[in-house]
This record gives sequence, C-alpha cells and structure tokens, in this order.
Amino acid sequence: MINLFFNYNQKSQDLERSLKQAGYQHPSVVIQDNGFLPEGVESPLRYFLRLAGSEFIGRPRYFNEIDLPKFWEIKADSQGGEVLDHGQKRANIRYWKNNNLRQVSQVEWLDKSGQVRVIDHYNQWGWKYAVTSCNKNGRQAITGYFASNGQEVLIHNHLTGDYTYNSPDGKIYNFKNIDQLTAYYLEEADFDLDEVIFNSLGSCLFTLIQLKKKPSHNILFWQESNQGSVPENMLYLLKDNLPGSSVIIQDRDEYKKITGQLNGQMAKKVNYLGIVYPFKRESQAGKRSLILTNSDNIECLKQLVEGLPDWHFDIAAVTEMSSRLMSFGHYENATLYPVARKKDVARLLEEDDLYLDINYANEILQAGRQAFENRLLILAFKDTLHSPEYVATENIFAAGDAAGMITAIKELSDYKEYARLLSLQEDHAGSETAEHFQEALSNVLMRQN
Repeated sequence: MINLFFNYNQKSQDLERSLKQAGYQHPSVVIQDNGFLPEGVESPLRYFLRLAGSEFIGRPRYFNEIDLPKFWEIKADSQGGEVLDHGQKRANIRYWKNNNLRQVSQVEWLDKSGQVRVIDHYNQWGWKYAVTSCNKNGRQAITGYFASNGQEVLIHNHLTGDYTYNSPDGKIYNFKNIDQLTAYYLEEADFDLDEVIFNSLGSCLFTLIQLKKKPSHNILFWQESNQGSVPENMLYLLKDNLPGSSVIIQDRDEYKKITGQLNGQMAKKVNYLGIVYPFKRESQAGKRSLILTNSDNIECLKQLVEGLPDWHFDIAAVTEMSSRLMSFGHYENATLYPVARKKDVARLLEEDDLYLDINYANEILQAGRQAFENRLLILAFKDTLHSPEYVATENIFAAGDAAGMITAIKELSDYKEYARLLSLQEDHAGSETAEHFQEALSNVLMRQN
C-alpha cells in the first residue's frame, strides 16, 4: 500500500498523519517535489537524484547565501527579498515558507524590462537543484533538474509537457507527461502497489491508469469542492473503470452534495471520513485572548479591549509594530509583542484560550491552524476570516459587530458554553478519533474485497 499525493500541502499532510495515527504506516509518494519534502516522503525526483549519486546533506540557504554576481546587493525582510545592481532590481527572492526564517526556495532573475527570464530553485539541503528558463513574456519554458554533483538528471519541457530522464546507465527515457513519468518511477522503485490511497483526480488518477498492473484497491480521498456537479473523473471511478475503487470525502457538506447527485448504487461507494488532528493540549477556558498580526488594521480592537476589561489581550507580530498599534500598550489588559520570537508565539498559543482572527492583512505563522491545534476557540469577523475550515459558523460575526462579539466572549465565562462552541469548531473541521478513522477505513477496504 502507498499514499499517492500530487503535492504535499496541508490536506495531504493531514491525510498522511490521520492514516499513521490509525495504524497505517505505508510510504507516501508526492508527485510534485518542491525541494522541501520531509524525511521519509518519497518522490520521482528524489528517486532519480538518489540514483545519480546525490548527497542529501546540508541545510537551506538563507537569503544572503544565494549565488550572486560580484558587487550586487540584497535587500530583504521577513516576506521576501530583492537583488539590486546599483539600485536596479535584478531578481526577486522567494522563501519556501512564511515562517520568518528567510530560507530560500527560488530566485527569479529579471531582464532590464523587469520580466522574469531565469528561475533558480534551491532545496532543503542548500544546493541549486533546478533552473528554469522563461521566454520573453515570462512564461516558463524549460526546467533542468540537477543532482548535488551537478549532473543534469531530468528535463521538463513546460511548453509540450514532455519529460526527459537521463539514467545513470546512459540511457535516455522520454515521457509525454508527468503521469507517465510517475508510473515508470512507481514500477521501477518496486513499491507495493496492490492498494493505493490518493487525493487528486488529476495526475494521481492518471498515473494509476498508466500503470501496467493496476492496483486491486484504489481509494480516493476527495479534499476539494465540486463545481456544481460530480466531477467526471470521480464518475469514472464510480463506474468501475478502475476496478476496486472507492471514494472517501473529508468535508461533510461536500459529501452531502456529492451523494445527493448520485444513484443509490454509486452513492454506496462514497463515504464520509474526517481528519485525525494533532491536538497539542486540552482546552483551558480562561480569559486570555491572542491576536497574531503584521498589520495595525485590526477590526474593532479598541472596542474589544475596552469592552472586555476582565479579558487579557496578547497581540503579537513578527515585525515591528506601528505607533498606532503600539498605543494599545497603555491598556492594562493588553500586552504587545513586536518582533515576536518563535518561542514567544509558541508560549502564547499554549497559555491563551481564545484566538481572535480579526486582522485584515495576510495571515501569519499559519495562525488559524496553530490556534486550532492548540484548541483555542477561534472567533472572527466575516471580512477578516483567514481560515474558514477551522472556524464554526456560529463563531463568525458580521463586519463591525463588536457588540455581538463582546457579548459572545462574555458568555464564555460559562465553561459549558465554551466547551459547546469548541465542540462545534472541531466538528466543523471534521475532527475524528484515530480509532474511528481506522474502523471506517477498514470497513471500506473490506467492502472492496
């Protein structure tokens, strides 16, 4: 059995973790390798790089360690960076993660008109593992992938979709698309392909179709939203075009929409099963609230702080705070954390009881997800909500409805009310126990036999 993911996004990680918590310890394969996959997660690219003699040692490069022409300079902050030549911008520096560590994943080199012409890709071991050339309009044309010794291993033609693999024995293999390439890799790497769990109706499904020997059990974990009708590729599975296929949907509303459009026989092949979340602690139901922000544009902050004098407000940012936000330091029930360190944020997430998702700027530090894992109750205004998947409808307020939010927070003094809203929050996010996840998945596999 293997997991087959297109990319290693949050939903893929949640599925992999849920499976492991339920006792399924089989390997995970990710088709689209961004250079920062964790240890133990495999990919076609990593396999080819390993065969070419790559040494997977080292650390990510920081913004000031990239390959740079002499006398050019770098200007950077926590969000990204620029390469300058006598004041003219010549490149954009992209970080692989918005975690304030400034670890580089890409450097986009610009021509004199400001168009991206070449992209250098760096991985978690600090070597330049790929280079992409772009045409005069900035469209990606060719990407070459390199082993740590500089050997070109793989070439991707973005314009045609073709891949060329230069194997260590000197043979050259051509593939029409990523699906053919991945199917070749899965068979060459000798995985147990009898059962495959996958989460994409695109490349994952097409890869399975390309396999010479089809798996006897295929389970699609559907983690997306339909566009008004059952996806054609899902119907392809449900009509037994790929024998031994079942569908598990991880969003309850999506499950109802999909099954409501299927006949009885097909609907029986579709199941609902949520996620085993890695909750870090029990809820405390105290009177401390947390706001993580890199902006002073925070909805109704003054009304909340003044209207809830017996609640304490911790306000943290990974950057300097404006004078407008710093002025809240005069309130006895507010503590400010400008340029907050990682350990400060971790401590606040452990100590506080309520997360207020009320800032208008971009979400920082995956705040909603972190608050959810730490079992903080999350309240938000409709216009400031960043992570709707973790916030129950009952905990979302109309823009400017400070009075409504204040009333709701006051009611949290009753632990039963706090526990009720927290339960709604976790139910909304599809929280499952490992035991139920294992039982439900086992039942799906038995029905396929």
